[in-house]
Amino acid sequence: MSIINWYEGYGPYGHRQIEYQNKIKKIKQDKKDRQDKKRRRATTPPRGSRSRQRRAYVDGNGELIFEDI
Repeated sequence: MSIINWYEGYGPYGHRQIEYQNKIKKIKQDKKDRQDKKRRRATTPPRGSRSRQRRAYVDGNGELIFEDI
């Protein structure tokens, strides 16, 4: 809360002061959301890790064999 709240709604510009405050709050929140979005995007690992790629095939005995690529 800021000092502005003391005269919120009072005087000729009271209501404008509140609108202005809300507008600033929204802008700050939007900025924060954008930053969070970027941060989230950066930390998500790539889909399907490349470290465990393998090929599956059936050998002569009918067994399933997984071979690392």
